[in-house]
Amino acid sequence: MKNDAFSSGQRALITAPFQVEVGAQACPAIAETEVLVRHSWSVISPGTELAFYEGTHPRLKKPGDPWAKYPFAPGYASAGVVARVGSKIAGFAPGQPVFLWGGHATWAVADPEKTLLLPLPAGLDWSLAPFARFLQIVSTAYHLLAAKPRSALVLGAGLIGNLAAQVYRACGVPVIAVQDIAPQRLQLARDCGLPAIDGNGAGAAGEREALFGAAGPEVVIEATGIPSLIRTSCELAARRGQVVLLGSPRGEVSFDFYADVHYRGLRLVGAHQALLPMRDDPAGADRTHLTRQMLELMQRGAVRIEPLVSRRIRPDGIDRAYRELARRGPATGFLIDWNEP
Repeated sequence: MKNDAFSSGQRALITAPFQVEVGAQACPAIAETEVLVRHSWSVISPGTELAFYEGTHPRLKKPGDPWAKYPFAPGYASAGVVARVGSKIAGFAPGQPVFLWGGHATWAVADPEKTLLLPLPAGLDWSLAPFARFLQIVSTAYHLLAAKPRSALVLGAGLIGNLAAQVYRACGVPVIAVQDIAPQRLQLARDCGLPAIDGNGAGAAGEREALFGAAGPEVVIEATGIPSLIRTSCELAARRGQVVLLGSPRGEVSFDFYADVHYRGLRLVGAHQALLPMRDDPAGADRTHLTRQMLELMQRGAVRIEPLVSRRIRPDGIDRAYRELARRGPATGFLIDWNEP
């Protein structure tokens, strides 16, 4: 942070479908149990945020929902520097680098008892730290399994699918691969050291059999949110395997549950990240512990993030970034730079 003065900043708002405004933000006051953070970086979510940008998020259809409405303040993963601490705060001090669940704005206020605020490990690139939230989200697809697998296939090599495969690999799954139809995303997977299968390729079935055997993968992770791929996931999974719905489905799909699930003995696992508690799980399967674990994986280089960064942008480029993500092209991760120019 070049300038630590408590000056006004900027914040982004999605005011309606396909409309984003970046306006002024006054430096907020804090309560005695809160911490004021001046952001350095935040990352755009290609899932939740894009659904609000396009007006497709299912909760927008519920008029009484207090969260899903416009204007919507986007963003939920950031890194910055502690600027002020309340009188009842312990464990944080001005000047300390932190990771938090912050939005796209210069300033953020966090109550450590109600949200996630963690010190950054020494040596970790601050600009990449916001990706720890995505890693925490995709780790849900591993920690909700009934049994730990020996093999897994991820459908979708976008940001979430790529990171899910990397987390499975870091957790010790011996055989892991991703499948997609976009050449650029397949290449990104290979850049991250992952086997990548072209789902449109004539040799896709042979590649899967070479990796997983004739039985197929024990786990298939659907990471796109495309409803029709849920049935495809069931078809590709081994008998008595597990199908994990990591991507939030945006629509309906027709199923023959006898043939697709019941007869094959499959287990369908909904893997929304809110299923895990915020903290204090005895087995460590809570979002606070997992985020610490993901930050440590990043620090050790056990997961590769840099290939997934499409661009580092200034706040005035947020609208263009959303439009590019909406085209479903090769772009995956946009980091927003809130540092003083």
